[in-house]
Formats: sequence, structure tokens, C-alpha cells
Amino acid sequence: MIRDQEELLNSVYDKQIRDYFKEALDCYNTKAYKACVILSVIAGMDDLFKKIDMLSTEFNESQRSQFDRIRIQRNNSKPFERDLINFCNEDGFGILSRYEIKELEYCFDLRNSFAHPSEEECTAEKARYVFSVMIDLVSSKKMLGGYIYIESLINQIGRQFYYPVLDASSVIDVTSNALKFVDNKKYVILLKKILDKLRDRETTNYEYFISTLIDNIDDIEELNQTIEPALTEGFIRYSSFKIIYRLHPDVFQKFDSINSQKILRILLKPSAPKQLLCDIFQEFVKVHKNLSEQIIQDICENLIKEDNDSYGKFYELDKEMKRFLRILYEHLSKESAIQKIENIVDTFKDKKIKSINLIISLLFDLKENVLVKKLLDILKEKIISQTYSKSNPAIEEFCELMPKDFDCMESIDILDFFFFIIEASERGSTSAHPIVDNFTENAFFQYVEKSIIDMNDDYFSESFYKKHDRFIIYNWRKIAEKAKDSNIANKYNEYWKKRMQYQTDEFQFL
Repeated sequence: MIRDQEELLNSVYDKQIRDYFKEALDCYNTKAYKACVILSVIAGMDDLFKKIDMLSTEFNESQRSQFDRIRIQRNNSKPFERDLINFCNEDGFGILSRYEIKELEYCFDLRNSFAHPSEEECTAEKARYVFSVMIDLVSSKKMLGGYIYIESLINQIGRQFYYPVLDASSVIDVTSNALKFVDNKKYVILLKKILDKLRDRETTNYEYFISTLIDNIDDIEELNQTIEPALTEGFIRYSSFKIIYRLHPDVFQKFDSINSQKILRILLKPSAPKQLLCDIFQEFVKVHKNLSEQIIQDICENLIKEDNDSYGKFYELDKEMKRFLRILYEHLSKESAIQKIENIVDTFKDKKIKSINLIISLLFDLKENVLVKKLLDILKEKIISQTYSKSNPAIEEFCELMPKDFDCMESIDILDFFFFIIEASERGSTSAHPIVDNFTENAFFQYVEKSIIDMNDDYFSESFYKKHDRFIIYNWRKIAEKAKDSNIANKYNEYWKKRMQYQTDEFQFL
């Protein structure tokens, strides 16, 4: 217990007050318990006066008049402690709770009984209690920020240069320093008032402040109860969540499932950045595995845009779609993610979807081999379509594939894309021409060069009989002539010889 008292002593902010409490602790250690109580109350009440005095510039006329009378009593060495406690007890002041006021009154009553001759025994427990209460409620705090301080703080936050610099660390430091003067039990009171400020247009400073404030609130249930009405009413803008995420991303893990979904609803508005939506969704799924299927579906639909171009109507996947589906797959519901990917693949079969390359890349990452094979086959068929409104967009999607996507492909798929691209060029696809004309300079060239070694007799035969030989032979030869001594050129020569044999066999058969 002595060790605990010493830890309490070290928590006292004011050095002079700490010296008073050190004397009180020395008395306790020598079993002079009454002296410990008396000195503890003297130190605590003196500190309480100083802390109230720090707030006096914010008093109204009535409060200033009351406090001036207390000051005069103290300066004239007259009893002032009871009046000071009562002053703190005003409803509009809010420096101490009613429970804390009662504790101070009890300590003061003990001090009075022990300061005068009486038969009441002062035990070690009572001495420890008074020593602890005076430090906990008063002297361990840098300032007693009641309602008056909170109102003053809110006005200060609204000033233009409250945050001199807007980098994350500076904003957090300024806010954290301000919160040192507010009892953590009053954080939710401060939160309610700042939430109300978010109704106004110029709210940036309050958005910065609220981020660190929420980060410091430990009572999760009270936090959620406080913020729920504001989320329901819907006046909190996405910019607030953007700032909160920038300063304290893990704060979003404090919100319960209901409030989490309300926040996601706000972020589903068209003006909200898709990246922010996925950033915060990722934080929510770390703690909530029960987000509704409806909100998940709404997020998915939010990341798909319907539009029109010269080819007609199309769908475009937002760049965040890949990330959203990965989060869903890995952290929330693999089944739901697969279902949504399958829906996209099935839609792509009949409709034009821009950025389908994102889904191909995702499926490779997730090693969903069956589904990625299905999607690649659809893309291949579109590339060789005789309808340019299908083939040209499909080739453009192919061009968006990344080297790591080709790294994951089987040789047969790489060969198919090679021959389908040169076939599309021969059929007149304007998107395929540049690829063929500059093929040796294309990154895809190296993948074909490596994969074409595996081209066997079956593929040769299929290319001649089933893959429209006349549409590939010319462009293949053109590429082979540019890449002499390459595997592509060698296989072309090998195919040319077999092609002659195929033609002879076919003629003899006829």
C-alpha cells in the first residue's frame, strides 16, 4: 500500500502541492494518521482553489462575484473550503460530479473532526482514503475543466488558427494537450457539443478535434450511444470520417455494428471517395463479422458505374472493387465474395465491363483457378469476335493485364491470347493492330517467347483445323521476321512445315 501511495504522490502536477502531500505521506509512514488527513485536505483544497482560479476568466458575473468572496476569505485566512466545495457543486459549473463533491465533503468533515479534540479514531485506512481522494479528484489533474472550460474550449477550436499546422502529429498534439484539462468522464459531454458543431459549414477544426477525442474515449458503449443520434440524423459529412481515418484509423473499430453500417451508408453517397469507403470498411470487418448482406451488396453496387460510349452501354468497375472483394473474401465472407465475383463474370459474358482485368488479377491472387479460367475464356472469345464493339474493348482489357497476371497464366492461355490477338488484327480490329505492329517491344512478347516452346503437335493441328489458320499465318510470319532466332520464329518455321503437310493431307482426303 505504501508503494501505491508513492505512485499517487508522483501523479501530482504542481510541485509545491506535491511537497505538501509528501509531508502528509511522511506522517502516514510514522503512523501520524490524523496529521496525514489534515495535511492532505489542506494540500488538496489549496490546489482546488488554484485550479478554479485558472478558470475565473471564463466566469459569468454571478460566478465571478461568488468566487471573489471565496478569494477574500482565503486571503484573510478565514475558512473558505466549504464555500469552495459548494461553488463547485453548481449545476452550470460542472467541475466535479455530485459523487465527487460528496467525497470531498466527507474528507473535509474528517479533517475537521481530526483537527479538533475528539474521541474519533483515525485509522490507517481513513488516512489512505483521504490522501488518495484529494490526489485523484484534484491534484493529479493538470486542470479541472468543467462546463465552463468546455464552452471556452469549443469557442477556441472554432478560431482560424487553432491548429497552426495541419500535419497529423501536430493536430494530435494540440488536441491531446487540450484534453488534459478535461476530466475523461466529461469527454462524452464535449463530444455531444462538438457533434452539434458539425452541423455548420465551417467545421474542419472540429473534425480534427473529434478524431483524437473519440480515440481517447474508453467507454465504448457510451461513445456509441452518444454518436448514434448524429449518425441517424445524417448531418455528419464524409469529410469528418476522412479526417478521423487520417489521424486515427483504428478509431472505427470502436463503433458497434449498427453505427458502423450507418457510417458506411454515409460513405455510399456519390460524392464520397471510394477509397475512403473501402478504408473504413476494412477497419469495420476487423471487429464485426455480422455486417448485413444488404450493406455489403450496396457497397459492391456502389463500386460499379453504368455509362455509355461509342459502342453503347457499359459497366465500369471502380479501381477499389478488387480491394473490396479481397477484404470480403479474406476477412468476412468467402462465399459472399465468390458469389459477387461470379455475378460479375456472368455479366461480362453478355455485357461490356471495363476494368475486368481487376477481377482477373484478384482471382489469380486468390488462386481461384476454375473461376479465373472461365473469365479468361470469355475474354478470349470476345477478342476474336467479328463484332468490333466486343473485340476492341476486350483487347483493351487484355492490355491492362499486369506482368504478374501473365506470371500466373498457364502456357496454353498465353498462347491462346497470342494467336487470338493476331487473328483479331487480321480481322481488322483497330485495337489489335498496334499490338501486332510493335509486338517485339511489348512486355507480352517475353511471355509468349517462353510459353511457345510448349506448343506441341496437338496445338499445331488445332491451329490449322479449328483456329482459322488463314487469319494467323500472315501476322505470325511478320512477327517472326522481326524476331529472328527467337522461339516464336522457330515455332513459326516448324508450323509452316507442318502446315504444308496438313494442306497435302487435306487435299488427299478430298
